[in-house]
Amino acid sequence: DLHSFPTRRSSDLRDLVRSAVEFGDKIVREVMTPRPSVFAVSEETTLADYLGMLETRPFSRVPVYRDTLDTVTGIVFSHDLLQVTDHDASTRTVASLQRAAAFVPETKRVNELLREMQREKQHMRIVIDEYGGVAGLVTIEDLLEEIVGAITDEHEDDSEANAPKQETE
Repeated sequence: DLHSFPTRRSSDLRDLVRSAVEFGDKIVREVMTPRPSVFAVSEETTLADYLGMLETRPFSRVPVYRDTLDTVTGIVFSHDLLQVTDHDASTRTVASLQRAAAFVPETKRVNELLREMQREKQHMRIVIDEYGGVAGLVTIEDLLEEIVGAITDEHEDDSEANAPKQETE
């Protein structure tokens, strides 16, 4: 309805402004994907096995750990697999492709973290609890969704957008 457009638009704008104001008061613990829901892979996982996991869990970045999730050694980027031959994928492990992981305390304010991640061009941080253990992870998408609402891409339907972002491994 043409007459309700300005009202609907101003309501959306009010919601956006309210979300932005509330965003400044939040800490990482409130927006992160909690540890039980984190999908991560052991550094000993072959690239072929990792590729198989991506068929059911199509994440672009995945934490890599040694022994337990409390020892994150890096982040593996799925698109790096494109450079690996099938033969090499069966013998190489994700550790050979991992990049440095960045960490953040769960008590950090999300508005500060968003600025840091933008400045450093990072899309994922491992969230650390007060004892130094892994509490979860946070992505730049998580932070932006706190302001603008759910963000879906061409691979997600509406039900996936509201589902947990990661699955337990």
